Amino acid sequence: MKRLFLKILLIVLASNAAVLLTTIVINDWLSPESAHLKAEFDQTYRLGRRVVRIWNEGGAEAVDDFRRTYSERRRIEFVLLDRHEKALYGELPPLLREQITEWPTLLAPDENLAGPFAVFAVPVIGSNREPYYFVAAFSPPHPLGAGHPPDRPPRKPDTLDPAAVKYIWLLLAVLLSSVLLAWTFSQPLRNLTRSTRRFADGDLDTRVESDIAGRRDAIGELGREFNHMAEQVSQLLDSHKQLLRDVSHELRSPLARMQVALSLLEQRGGESQSKEHERIGLEIERLNALIGQIITLSRLDSGERKLDKTSLDLAGLLSSLVEDVRFEHLNDGRSVSCDAPDELLIEGDIEKLHSAIENVLRNAMNYTDENTTVTVTLRREGALARLRICDHGPGVPEAALGRIFDAFYRTQEAREISTGGSGVGLAISRRVIEMHGGRIFAQNSPEGGLCVTMEVPITAA
Repeated sequence: MKRLFLKILLIVLASNAAVLLTTIVINDWLSPESAHLKAEFDQTYRLGRRVVRIWNEGGAEAVDDFRRTYSERRRIEFVLLDRHEKALYGELPPLLREQITEWPTLLAPDENLAGPFAVFAVPVIGSNREPYYFVAAFSPPHPLGAGHPPDRPPRKPDTLDPAAVKYIWLLLAVLLSSVLLAWTFSQPLRNLTRSTRRFADGDLDTRVESDIAGRRDAIGELGREFNHMAEQVSQLLDSHKQLLRDVSHELRSPLARMQVALSLLEQRGGESQSKEHERIGLEIERLNALIGQIITLSRLDSGERKLDKTSLDLAGLLSSLVEDVRFEHLNDGRSVSCDAPDELLIEGDIEKLHSAIENVLRNAMNYTDENTTVTVTLRREGALARLRICDHGPGVPEAALGRIFDAFYRTQEAREISTGGSGVGLAISRRVIEMHGGRIFAQNSPEGGLCVTMEVPITAA
């Protein structure tokens, strides 16, 4: 989000800077003061050529007479310099000499260190092709060499020029307004992004705040559309979960009656019907187990089942599970080994963790090849308990590793292998581990097979 703020800030800054620069250029171009100074500059050139001609014809006395006559119409102070910038007529004050570094030069009133009046310095070519320099000030408050007026002390050369100060304040104002404008745009977008992430993480009650959704602009419309979308998605998922619960409950009643009927048939039937009865009973048990898993998953998703956390020995729980599974597979060539500490205490819901670990372990035993061993490893790593279960089965395509924890998802290989799985057990495991603040993920082993890793915090979050 910082990058978004910076992008908006740069765009606004560039726009404001362009507008400011254009305004300054147009203002200088149209400014009456600029036009006036330009006219004064032209007059200085004409006056300078005239003074040089009078100097060449009559010298200093003739120039004195001209200045007195000209000053009757408009007061003027001027200095005439030769090609080496030595004074021929008048004396150029040192303060002005320091400021005139090139020819021509215009010192505006707010730039002139000698006083609040404009100074025009221009090069002039005489009739004999001799170069001269002419410096003039029209209507100055005092002669060029007479010092500074009492109401305006000279500015120190190291002080900032008033025009520069003005532009600095303008730039600061542009910067501040740009930051405020960028923050105004980026802040609601940050809130929208946070709401979107929370919704994507499973918090279906997330809605955009009312102060954003109530705005009468494009951002407010986006917030209202998000809230509408979130409401529709939430209702659809709630309907889906409700449908699963309803269907599961409705199926359990006829299943119970089928089991009763099967028991009666077994009591009445003979030896020839035992295989068919056994097959029917097996399918009923599988269907009943599937319905139970669907109900459990639905309750976990809906938040109906909360965690009942207590202090428990995860190593002892794992050891008990491993013994049960090892006993069940004594005759099929599959075994399980467990490498765990004598004790590993954590805080969690023992019933739900038992179900989560059991689902992963039984899944590994179902898919591992005959005459192979499923390895179970439990370690404490910092503040986490890390449980890893690896089989020696066909593994899972890399593209499907993240989806095997989705409800009812099964790879094509799994559908072709008769394991009795329904694709719900791993989904339950993921929900339980995430409810404990942990994570579960799968990786294909380099030696072949699939490794499922579960990590849960040692203490409650």
